[in-house]
Amino acid sequence: MGEKETVIASRSEMYKSFDNASVLQIRLNSDYILQRVRTYLTGQIEIVTYDNDGNPIVERKKIAVPKANNEGIQAILNYVENVINPQTVQGNLTETQYDNYVAEIHSGLLENCMDNLYNWEIDEDNYNHLIDSIMVLVIPFISRLINNKERDSYGGFQVRETDTHVNRDKIGLFNKNN
Repeated sequence: MGEKETVIASRSEMYKSFDNASVLQIRLNSDYILQRVRTYLTGQIEIVTYDNDGNPIVERKKIAVPKANNEGIQAILNYVENVINPQTVQGNLTETQYDNYVAEIHSGLLENCMDNLYNWEIDEDNYNHLIDSIMVLVIPFISRLINNKERDSYGGFQVRETDTHVNRDKIGLFNKNN
């Protein structure tokens, strides 16, 4: 077996060790993208440090100017969360339908931000950049809608069910045999 084949075999074995729910959760998880959008909009990152007892302390560090006020940030995040989530990636669209869907998302985001440009304190000079930055993250995630690609990828997963029989008479504090 060549070096390349060994790497592939090792990866295959590694993926078999995941339980199926975890693999599906990883594939459908949109949290990373939503966190990237949140970081971009708020201009803040979260830094986790630990105190002497090992308890996590979450601090926010400003890295840029917020792209909108709090109301605007929340409204934009809500819109993006409605677009990318585990349920929305379960569709089956043709490429034409997908292209129309992307255009609909793009125009919806454009209109919402334009209608609320001043209410949400969005800088006119950053308006297009704001929309483009979000769409760059959204488009790849929802591309799995094309031709049922996401569901088709589940074909490689095997579901294993186990049934554990426990004699309830012999466990617990109130043993029937006591």
